[in-house]
Amino acid sequence: SRSDIDSLQSLLQQSEASRAKQEQQLLAAEEERRSMMRQIEDMRRQQTALQSQFSRSRQDLLTQLEARLNSIEQLRSELDNEAKSHGDTNEKLEAEKRAHKETQEKMVQGEKQVKQLQDQLAAEGRDKAALQKQLEAERKSRLHILS
Repeated sequence: SRSDIDSLQSLLQQSEASRAKQEQQLLAAEEERRSMMRQIEDMRRQQTALQSQFSRSRQDLLTQLEARLNSIEQLRSELDNEAKSHGDTNEKLEAEKRAHKETQEKMVQGEKQVKQLQDQLAAEGRDKAALQKQLEAERKSRLHILS
C-alpha cells in the first residue's frame, strides 16, 4: 500500500538522515582525534625541547659550578701559600729580633767589659804613677844617703 511505501520511504529518509548525521559526527570525531593527536605530538616535541633545554641548562650550571669550585680551590691554595709565606716571614722576623737582641746584649756586655778594662787600666795607671813616685822617692833617698 501507498501509506506503507510512504512510511517506509520516510523511515528510509530518516535512516539516511540519521546515517548522514552519524557520518558527520564520525568525521567530526575523526577530525577532533587528528587535532588531539597533533596537539599530543606538539606537546611531545615541546617536552623533548624542554628536556633538552633543561639538560643543557643543567650542564651549563654544573660547568659553572665546577669552574667556581676550581676558582675557590685556587684562591684557597693561594691563601694557604700566602699564610705560609706570612708565617715564614714572621718566623724570620722573630729570628731577626732574637739575633738583634743577642747582638744588643753582646754589645752591652762588651761595653761593660770595655768599661771594666778602662777602669782597670786607669787603676793600673794610678798604681804605676804611685810606684814611679815611690821609686823616685827611694832613688832620691838613696842618692841623698849616698851623698
